[in-house]
Amino acid sequence: MATRRFMRQHGGFGEWCSVLSRELVPMNTSRFTLIASSASALMLLSASQAAVIANQPYDASHAIISQHTPDDPSFTAIAFDDFTLGATTDLSALTAYGHDGGDASYNLNVVMQIRTSAFIGADVLFEISGTQVGLDLVFNLTGIQLEAGHYWLSAFVVRPYSAGAFTTGGGGSNGPWGWGQSLTTNGEKAMWQNPLNGYGMGSAPMVIANNGGDYDMAFTLEGTATPAPGALALVGAAGLLGSRRRRG
Repeated sequence: MATRRFMRQHGGFGEWCSVLSRELVPMNTSRFTLIASSASALMLLSASQAAVIANQPYDASHAIISQHTPDDPSFTAIAFDDFTLGATTDLSALTAYGHDGGDASYNLNVVMQIRTSAFIGADVLFEISGTQVGLDLVFNLTGIQLEAGHYWLSAFVVRPYSAGAFTTGGGGSNGPWGWGQSLTTNGEKAMWQNPLNGYGMGSAPMVIANNGGDYDMAFTLEGTATPAPGALALVGAAGLLGSRRRRG
């Protein structure tokens, strides 16, 4: 009851803490400094983790087919681009910017895959379904954690060739979804593969180029770095060391 009366007289909990520290408890300044410095370091660490891992804007001029055609696999062709993580990272979102010459209502699926190599036969580390929003493919990557390293991602639609690749119907042309290209040149050169050579350009992975220039794929990848084991203990130890030095 005495505490409640004190809080009412001194303007609530915040003022109560302030007055209490000034009048009722002798201040241990070194301990207070340790707590404050550790808390500040933790807040800075947390704020610095959230990041856009890669931001490669669409040049709005070039796109390359990235589509799986289950009714005619010879026209399955997938584009790849790489990214690098400097620390273990929880991925959160991917947007692959594109162009659609067809009709998204024919989509059977929208897919993102992550590999360690840029060819269709390489082992898939993660695969997740997304949605097509306008011309772009959007993925929620919550739950995917990758260790530091170099990776390749691909984004594509699953759409029948008869419905979505250079066919004519209803008086108009219906083309495939194309992954947009970016004028950035981050990391390695973007790659493209049509394994069964339906487009007549060979079956091996090839560098994506337009007008003699190399391109990245257009996408934004987001994620949050995960503190290394012991990082929080190191922050606390640093504050404790500073406190001991001040006392000495």
